[in-house]
Amino acid sequence: GMLNTKNNKGNWEFNFFQKIHNDKNQTNINKEATIKVMLRPENTFNPKNISKYINPELSREEQILQKYKNKEKLKTSEQIILSNYQSKQLQMIENDKQLIEKYFSFFIGVK
Repeated sequence: GMLNTKNNKGNWEFNFFQKIHNDKNQTNINKEATIKVMLRPENTFNPKNISKYINPELSREEQILQKYKNKEKLKTSEQIILSNYQSKQLQMIENDKQLIEKYFSFFIGVK
């Protein structure tokens, strides 16, 4: 069959400005948007970025931590960011420690 070039129905790229369809219970609000967002890939592989995948750029927090370790002077905002970052890291370590103690207490002899 020959492709119908005049009728483009169904071939349009999806966008969020399309009509929102509500049902009586308001449960299917923009169902198409939800489905299409769920179907799209989380992160696509780009061969051009292989060097970035192998050696990822440091996050802002890691850059500040590096500055701190190099004994460089930190701005007040950087000190706050570093403090928050370190307290989050410590909290994550503490959570891991509690989980290990909880689930492996029979193995390591902790109550």
